[in-house]
Amino acid sequence: MKKKLLLLCTFCSSILLAQLPTSIIEPIDENTSYENYIGSIWKNRKFKNSKTSNPELGDHTAELRYNVFTDDIEYLELNTKALFRIKPDINNRIQIEHEEYYYCFFKTQRGQNRKGYYVLVELNDAYRVYKRYTLSITNYEAGNNSFTGFALSTSKNEGTIKLIVTYYIEEDGKVMEIPVNKKELLALIDDDTAHLKEFIKKEKLKTKKEDDLLRVVAKYNAKQKSGGNISKSLLTNRR
Repeated sequence: MKKKLLLLCTFCSSILLAQLPTSIIEPIDENTSYENYIGSIWKNRKFKNSKTSNPELGDHTAELRYNVFTDDIEYLELNTKALFRIKPDINNRIQIEHEEYYYCFFKTQRGQNRKGYYVLVELNDAYRVYKRYTLSITNYEAGNNSFTGFALSTSKNEGTIKLIVTYYIEEDGKVMEIPVNKKELLALIDDDTAHLKEFIKKEKLKTKKEDDLLRVVAKYNAKQKSGGNISKSLLTNRR
């Protein structure tokens, strides 16, 4: 009997934890425009047990997923199966599986706005590195052949969706894209190309891999500090 009561309490607690405050969510319709495309508009179509943290509203757990196409964190209400989105708030920290999403209002060095959800991948005193997801959507066109670059449409598939990952370095609200192409990255760091080129070769790094890219950025920053340029990082190098 005690075991049954314990299981019941655990189940009820999970249901209570799964309800997000109505003040931070708003209802939305599910996007079905790309149902017949190869690929997905979501980072992961399945809702995952996730956590939201806000200094004013506290911590909550819920079933969440990230919609890359609309740039929304979607929430599934378990009892009604109604779909909501979490209202964008710079104070929210949203953890979905191993990734932490932040809604940011960044600017480029030219003053262009870059707002939206970013995933924090590196944090230290000098700079932060984020990644942002976007999509490349290709529509199949009936009547075209492979020479045109489009595939023939079929009754089943209407196009393809590819997930794009872009990395940014951020300081004081300003961001700059970090190229994952080795040649482009070395061209960006034009004051320390030889040193980093040797480092990449010695360590057999692939800058298209996230961990390796972060090591190159960290190496450059450490080199600047050791040379007395305490405030100089990859982003400040381009100012």
